[in-house]
Amino acid sequence: MNFKLYLLVVCFVFLVSNCTEEDSANTTSDALITKVWKVDQVIINDQIDHTTDYVSSQWEFREDKTYTFTLAHGLGEAGTWQIVNNDTVLRLTKSVSGDDEDGVIVKLTENVFEWHTSLPNFKGVKTDLILRLIPMQ
Repeated sequence: MNFKLYLLVVCFVFLVSNCTEEDSANTTSDALITKVWKVDQVIINDQIDHTTDYVSSQWEFREDKTYTFTLAHGLGEAGTWQIVNNDTVLRLTKSVSGDDEDGVIVKLTENVFEWHTSLPNFKGVKTDLILRLIPMQ
């Protein structure tokens, strides 16, 4: 798994380094992420999650650097967000606990936001999670 993550990060860095200054000036990561996203796909420990747990879930990233994550049944979390490490990491700081959660940005365009994170206690075990989000329409 570590090799896959390493390869993914190397590919991302390669893609980002090939952007022209004009590309990065016109579409900053902050501007791209600031919108309401719905969950398109969830991969848990290299397996696509086929449940309907996330069908109506949404993430909202606001210009004031706050976010909310809402599950279909209304529960969720809120906090602040920032993009760090040369636009390669999304850092979420949860309002309730103050804990930081970092995730590697795999892809961020106007139409797709994909990020990878490891959760220490997701459904009772350490879990690698890949979220693929698309804009809410």
